[in-house]
Amino acid sequence: MYLYGQYCPVARASEILADRWTPLIVRELLAGVERFNDLDRGLPGISRALLVERLRRLERTGIVERRPAPSRLTAYHLTPAGRELQRVIDVLGGWGRAGRSAIRSRVSSIPSCFCGGCGAAFTGIACLRDASSSNSIFAAVVPAATGSFSSAATCRCA
Repeated sequence: MYLYGQYCPVARASEILADRWTPLIVRELLAGVERFNDLDRGLPGISRALLVERLRRLERTGIVERRPAPSRLTAYHLTPAGRELQRVIDVLGGWGRAGRSAIRSRVSSIPSCFCGGCGAAFTGIACLRDASSSNSIFAAVVPAATGSFSSAATCRCA
């Protein structure tokens, strides 16, 4: 974590949220993902050690809290301060979805997500698994077949 040492609110927020992977971890938690292994699966490319470190930092800063789950596993939940980040993540996603040429050119390099129900491939920045089924919910994604942007899609195999 880089400490700017400034009173500026943007600098103070950046000290908590601007580290690599942190906004994506918050995105997953906002989507209702609670368990470590589910977070790990939803963030392909992050090392487990880095995920542990980021979750601990978010806990120390009052964004995340750990709670025991019935199955003796730990569940991660956003605190009220963490839930306030919904607007930040929404604005960040909207900015990324706006079709800027630099972002559009990099979308093809993002790994595809596959629906567990039918195997449909989607490429995008937010591939969320529906905990109640094997289907996937895709937010701010590009269906692999069309290459066109959409703000949200749910696999139609449900």
